[in-house]
Amino acid sequence: MKKAIYQQKGDSIDYIPSSAVAAGDVIFFGDVAAVAKLDIPAGSLGSLAAVGMFNVEKDGNAIADGVPVYYNAVTGASATNSGTDKVMGVAVAAAVAGDAYVRVLLNAGKKDSGTAYSIATGVEVTAGTDNAKIVTAKAIKDAGIKAPAAAAAAIPNVAEAGADSANIISALNALLAAVRTHGVIAAE
Repeated sequence: MKKAIYQQKGDSIDYIPSSAVAAGDVIFFGDVAAVAKLDIPAGSLGSLAAVGMFNVEKDGNAIADGVPVYYNAVTGASATNSGTDKVMGVAVAAAVAGDAYVRVLLNAGKKDSGTAYSIATGVEVTAGTDNAKIVTAKAIKDAGIKAPAAAAAAIPNVAEAGADSANIISALNALLAAVRTHGVIAAE
């Protein structure tokens, strides 16, 4: 007997709302964020996007690129959690306080515990307090690496590399070496 039967790619989710949904509305299925592509009348089958980049209305605060973005149906997107907000994704472009929208990569940067780690330092990122680019640690932890900060010692700060391609290549090579050291990928 099959344990699972493939249904669809998963870029979109079929959805029949009990009340009308407007295009652009954000809907959560547990911790999975989805966005209505078109208006969906109550009781009618519609489709919600579960992946992609969206410009999302935000609160009045600045949001740095690379940080988790929380969603509140009243205030919009925010870099801080008011207590009941859920992570909808990661900001892929910075938004200043006066901007009406922030660009969000939907459902990116999430993991089972909500913990994210800085690429630059390897230490845990607290939303709204660290504007470093983040990476979730589930795959790294699944591979048996217990201390992301220890591996990060060998990883130079890519943000400091700037546009200098030699520094970027050096940073990427150091990252690959650190990942190989911990057995995440095979040695050359």
